[in-house]
Amino acid sequence: MEYVRIPPGVQLPPTPRLGDAVYRCSSSSAALETERNLIVPGVANIYRGSGPPPSRFIEVRGTLRAAGLPVPETHRVTKDREHLRRLVQTVGGFPVILQAGTRFFGRGVMPLDSNAALFSVVDFMWAIGDRPRLRRGDTWHVQRRVFVIGDRVVGAVESTIWSRTVRVSRAGRDDGMAVFAAKKLGLSFAEIELTFDPEEGPHVADAHIPTELPEIRGAQLAKVLVRFLCDAGGR
Repeated sequence: MEYVRIPPGVQLPPTPRLGDAVYRCSSSSAALETERNLIVPGVANIYRGSGPPPSRFIEVRGTLRAAGLPVPETHRVTKDREHLRRLVQTVGGFPVILQAGTRFFGRGVMPLDSNAALFSVVDFMWAIGDRPRLRRGDTWHVQRRVFVIGDRVVGAVESTIWSRTVRVSRAGRDDGMAVFAAKKLGLSFAEIELTFDPEEGPHVADAHIPTELPEIRGAQLAKVLVRFLCDAGGR
């Protein structure tokens, strides 16, 4: 399902019926509200529990911390140069990692090693309406994007942030943390981002509904998701 503007006089699609399924492939607030109007009792969807999804985006980090999961310390940034310099010192100096907000769908993880680079990227993000976060970057080297459907992990993509080495895998020893995080966020389909510190172990850095469905070693996420929704809808 994608959000579109429907001109006056154009007939709307029929109301979903028992056994139908809804999946929102856009992360905009308008698409979220459209989805709320389509999800009625008996319509299969990717949310746990009954009823429509929340009327706003989930406050991911606060929810995960309340559930007892380790979450890296992050800070909202502004364009103010002195504010940015203070934040860099707060997290231990360069290098730092800048995490993009919702406009990048979880893909904007950028290692930065100078004020010039930080100022430039932050200015660009603010110009396009994104609100990034900054976190420590000296030890958080490995990022693992784990795809959860239902109560199991169906694939993962692991990368080394500084070298940009990417490795595709099917399972990992910390994937149970990803499944637990998805459950606490009320999602049956989620992409959970884990980061790893040599001393502190795995942390849940971010979570969202995937907007891309890659093929991971023969496991086509789109097919697995459709099968999940069909089963949920009794098809």
